Amino acid sequence: MKILLANDDGIASKGIQILAKVLSEKYDVYVSAPDGERSSYSHSVTYWRLTNTAEEVRLEGVKKAWAVSGTPADCIYYGINAFMKDDLPDLVISGINKGENLTTDVIYSGTLGAAQEGIMMGVPAMAVSLCSFESDAFEDAARIAMDLIDPYMNDPMKMKYVCSINVPALKHSDIKGIRVTHFDGMKDFRKDVKMTRRTDGKIQLDCYNTLPELMGLEHSTAGDYEAVQQGYVSVTPVGLDYVSHDTEAHIKDWEKISL
Repeated sequence: MKILLANDDGIASKGIQILAKVLSEKYDVYVSAPDGERSSYSHSVTYWRLTNTAEEVRLEGVKKAWAVSGTPADCIYYGINAFMKDDLPDLVISGINKGENLTTDVIYSGTLGAAQEGIMMGVPAMAVSLCSFESDAFEDAARIAMDLIDPYMNDPMKMKYVCSINVPALKHSDIKGIRVTHFDGMKDFRKDVKMTRRTDGKIQLDCYNTLPELMGLEHSTAGDYEAVQQGYVSVTPVGLDYVSHDTEAHIKDWEKISL
């Protein structure tokens, strides 16, 4: 099986390099990842309006690797439609992200954006995140992800969702197991913004980089945040259908409005 890797932390990050090394024990691994940090780029793409560049680089255990000047989603687009177009990947994996992608993190996440691009390009996709900015337990996270490849690839519904995996920053022996989860409420990303008038007349906007506050969390046994807090690997099927179907029925009467 051929696996195409991407991330949003950049091709030089430990997360993607260790993931590639571990997966290469069993699979043919290719990498198309940003040439630098692209965190929080979500699913933004530039391939339709910019000329990006790529450089072929060497990574341990990898068949071929490309450092791309675009976004995480761009990297998957080019990986499937350019670099591997004559020998398409069987699976896309985005990660291993340094830091969690739980609840509404997914809206901002370049890690998820790259994986979603894989689904849109017709290739099943997984996203892997290590829930810590300090831990370097990437190999444990990589081996957990590898354990989940077969169940995901054998799922007849795999093209309907990205398999988003969040691994708690614990010793492998301390992880209690796997929970299939949904989003555990929302996070509050509002931050203080300092506005400074510059000599050129423009207003400089500085947003202080503080972690988001948790709000409205359900703390249910099926919630992703709660699962990780309790020492479980959270596996969330993240679909591309953004429609709120409950609300769709709730506002059906709007069709009676006369225009």
